Amino acid sequence: MRRYTLNVLEDLGDGQKANDDIIVNWVNRTLGEAGKSTCIQSFKDKSISSSLAVVDLIDAIQPGCVNYDLVKSGNLTEEDRHNNAK
Repeated sequence: MRRYTLNVLEDLGDGQKANDDIIVNWVNRTLGEAGKSTCIQSFKDKSISSSLAVVDLIDAIQPGCVNYDLVKSGNLTEEDRHNNAK
């Protein structure tokens, strides 16, 4: 995911390099502006495995596109994390 994101951002930024700090700051700012409580510290942040920050980011970019009734939170099993990623 990190490599793909960096390549997309480089293409969109006319070849300007994007680094992890720029992306993490953008993610957290976008989540905060949308009123989401999730955030990430880095691409190695273990909380990303729940997919909650990714789901919230998708909903922040395209409000209403996530059916939160299908998203699991709390003490997640491996299956819950996998299903959230779907």
